[in-house]
Amino acid sequence: MWGYDAATWSPSRNYNFWPLGDPRQPLTDFDLMTIYRRARSLEANNPAVKKVVRTTVQVMGYMTPRATTQDEEWNRLARELFLRKAMNPKTFDASGRLNYIQAQEWTEKRAIVDGDVLSVNVTTADGQPRIRFYQAPQLTASAGVDMLKAPESRLRAGVTLGQGGRITSYRVLDFSTNKVYTIPAARAFLYGHSNDPADPRHVSELVAVIPTAQDLLEINRLHKGQIKIGATFGLIETKNLADAEPAATGLKNTRLLKRAAGAGEGNAAPLPGPVNEKPMYIDGNKVISLAPGRELKTLHNSNPSNEVRAFFGDQLNSVAYGTASGLLHQVAFAPETLGGASARFVLSQTKDLADARNRDRVNLLNSWWQHFIACAIATGELRPCKDPERMWSPKWTSRSAWAIDYARDINSFIALKGNNLAAASLYTEANYDMTYQELLDMLAAERKAEIETAERHGIPLSALVATPAGAAPQPWLQQEEEKAAGTKTE
Repeated sequence: MWGYDAATWSPSRNYNFWPLGDPRQPLTDFDLMTIYRRARSLEANNPAVKKVVRTTVQVMGYMTPRATTQDEEWNRLARELFLRKAMNPKTFDASGRLNYIQAQEWTEKRAIVDGDVLSVNVTTADGQPRIRFYQAPQLTASAGVDMLKAPESRLRAGVTLGQGGRITSYRVLDFSTNKVYTIPAARAFLYGHSNDPADPRHVSELVAVIPTAQDLLEINRLHKGQIKIGATFGLIETKNLADAEPAATGLKNTRLLKRAAGAGEGNAAPLPGPVNEKPMYIDGNKVISLAPGRELKTLHNSNPSNEVRAFFGDQLNSVAYGTASGLLHQVAFAPETLGGASARFVLSQTKDLADARNRDRVNLLNSWWQHFIACAIATGELRPCKDPERMWSPKWTSRSAWAIDYARDINSFIALKGNNLAAASLYTEANYDMTYQELLDMLAAERKAEIETAERHGIPLSALVATPAGAAPQPWLQQEEEKAAGTKTE
């Protein structure tokens, strides 16, 4: 019953999610449902967990394709066709909600929280490619299947295993039709980051975070309740029981002396009783007098204490480290504390983590590329490539390289390029998502447009393109100026 206990509230979370299942068998529907139900609840309600998930997705960013075949014209046509269709949700996602950049971010979030997500290549009636996504709760083995019958006995958690443990098909529950379908593995890709060949499904990456994150929620809830109580009952009346009853003082003592003096003189008339004093007001507020020997003290709530605050910090760090991405806690919760050499080290480590996870994503993106290119060639929208062996695996470029001081990094790269220790395409692809040749073509087109614009308006090119102060004039600019002036220098 560990799964049931894990899915409910518990005052003491000293259990572990893993490995309490049967290690001889793949994860069952109940195991996965228990884990990703709790993981989804925490991601939706716990700000710390939400922050870790969102930061991990942001640091990974998105990737864009670049065909690298020997057929350069085909490379350009294929990339333009893919981006034109993939950037439009109506021509990329079967539900019409996600383009391929949004799909990368969504699948990454589902892989972190649920463990995996199923991407299926489908086509429309006219042969146009689409991608259909199924979430982890939709992969089920129990709906309409007798687990005691062969060959379905090898069906576990929505995955059918063949010889050697190879996945042959998936069983998914379509929420729109409430029917279970069998999808061949050749048309689908189960995306996740736990590439364990012994287990066909991926467990949630938050599995190590769930007990700690739930503890933080309960502790925060307790402290907030104590603070509210302290704020509501802000005053307390106290009395020292060790003190004797205080003697009569002030007005009451004076009246007692008068009564004693009157009785001694033979005055038998009864003395008047206590005088009814009117209540005192200060600035409109009624002053309440206390009984003798009593005091009013204010409650100063000190929750959480400094020790508890330090404990919270350690627990937040464990939440960051507990994810499968191993995200550094400074990046997730306190990036403003970084500075100098530590900031460069943390950024370098985070970039390495993002690159490692993006290597898993490349397999998913290749399946999308192959599906769209194959359908485009089949429908005649794209001609066949003259280099077919390299057309199915493009180069995927991730986000730009991270830096603290971009000017310093650029100057370092220029120095490496000048000494033939770096290729210009490495920089342009990482920062501009284009090759160095494409950058040169773009620059040439801009220069040509500048020259034609100056000639069309009858003005010297220097009036349109200014040379930076202190910089040597560019040869092509000097030649154009001499041409406009009708002079020539040797």
